Amino acid sequence: MSINTFKIRDDHQPLKSTAEVDAFRLRDGSQAAWLAGETFGNEELRKRIEPWLTSLLQSELEVDCGLPAVDRYHAILGFREQR
Repeated sequence: MSINTFKIRDDHQPLKSTAEVDAFRLRDGSQAAWLAGETFGNEELRKRIEPWLTSLLQSELEVDCGLPAVDRYHAILGFREQR
């Protein structure tokens, strides 16, 4: 039996669960305010993970898209200063 460990957003401590056929079951000692019981499925995880993952990827894309623009800006300024 494998144990899954994860921490999502405002969980105070990492949660430990075991995988069952169609769901996950929290291990003894794990508590999450966002869960109604001890078992949860992919849908509950998706509701917690997707907003966090989306914002993380958007911020990474903004940084990646912004850096080339900054590089071009500095390259243009450096070129003008050399003239």
